[in-house]
Amino acid sequence: MILKLFELEKKIKDNNIASAYLFCSSDTKLIRDTIDNIKDKVLEKKFMEFNYIKIDGSKLESMDSIINACETLPFMSDKKLIEIYNFKLLSKDKDEGIIKELKEYLKDIPSESILIMYYSLETEREKPSKNFNKLSGISGVCGCKLDKLKGMELQKRTKEMFEKRGKKIEKSHLSFFCSVVDNNINIVENEVEKLCAYTEGREITKRDIEEILPQRGENDIFNLVDFLSRRNINKAIDILNELVYRGESITVILSMIERQFRLLLNLKLGIKAGKTKEELTKELKLHPYVCENMMKQSTEFKEQQLKNILNSCIESEKKIKSSSVDNKVELELLIMNTLIA
Repeated sequence: MILKLFELEKKIKDNNIASAYLFCSSDTKLIRDTIDNIKDKVLEKKFMEFNYIKIDGSKLESMDSIINACETLPFMSDKKLIEIYNFKLLSKDKDEGIIKELKEYLKDIPSESILIMYYSLETEREKPSKNFNKLSGISGVCGCKLDKLKGMELQKRTKEMFEKRGKKIEKSHLSFFCSVVDNNINIVENEVEKLCAYTEGREITKRDIEEILPQRGENDIFNLVDFLSRRNINKAIDILNELVYRGESITVILSMIERQFRLLLNLKLGIKAGKTKEELTKELKLHPYVCENMMKQSTEFKEQQLKNILNSCIESEKKIKSSSVDNKVELELLIMNTLIA
């Protein structure tokens, strides 16, 4: 069966544990947290290392290692947990390789074993594969696309993060925090950590949240540029597609990209001139956390490269405003041209 995340969490909380799980998500932290919840329910900590087996799914060539792990009896425990991570065959639509054998094996998996298999989605919009859906239809198998948390679920999880750090946050401030933070659990946790450190010894205010958190688009643009610095064009294009899908206009995206590269150039020139982080923070009106991260990012680009990219941004802006070019294609070309700037 295929469940929603809240349905899955309720079943785990009620100790209604399936014999096998299939997960896919663009948020790896969400996958990790879900597996940890199952693990905490079925395994004793003192025998964890004996009854918790991890297998790299990208290297699986046969069912042997899965069968061996599942057929071995647990040690001093009623259950054992087998995790198959990065199981790329699950992401395929073709019924090939060990998937056929896995179909049959999942129908009669040993009662002592709980098998968890998952793979990562490139974007939140990506749908589960045909293999994922077929295997989820087997009796005793539970499939779930772990979508990013939203609304009250996001607020609940975020409140728990603050409480875990001994920090209280007013309901209205919590709501505001969740409305401006990117709802990737990894990012949420990082921003909670920063906000708690920033407000140590006092209550959190709305002003604190505004000063600490970058806007959603700014976070995405930072990540887009970060992928460009690592020559990962595909990931950068994925972020562009996600921004367009969410309704951001091409001209706004281009403006944010240009601003990011202009800041990187100013930071690089400032570092070259011997300026400190404190001086650059004040001069460029950046938050200290943001300034520190962008200073690191600026080291991945050469000065001339940043100047060339900014010139390309200006040329792209002219084309978008004055001609009938496909705006999205123009932005994709700009992103690809950063490699040869």
